[in-house]
Amino acid sequence: MKIIDKILALKTLDGRDASLARSLNLPYTTLHSWRRGYRTDPKFSTLVNISSALGCSLSDLVDPDFDIQTALRCKETEDRNAAKSQEN
Repeated sequence: MKIIDKILALKTLDGRDASLARSLNLPYTTLHSWRRGYRTDPKFSTLVNISSALGCSLSDLVDPDFDIQTALRCKETEDRNAAKSQEN
């Protein structure tokens, strides 16, 4: 499976592309271009941003055994916990 296919298969808790783009530290327009097929391969700098946002390595993104959906869920949980901590 190509990296772009892994990314496009991701779903956030609310199922919205805007939330997914925010979670991955991407402009919404980039994700939209991938979904529409206008772009098919992420730039290296984009992959660096995604791996940083997910807290994984670049090699994880190309590893067929790496579950990017689990990494995204962990990231969302960390973000919610951080927001709750800031409220208190």
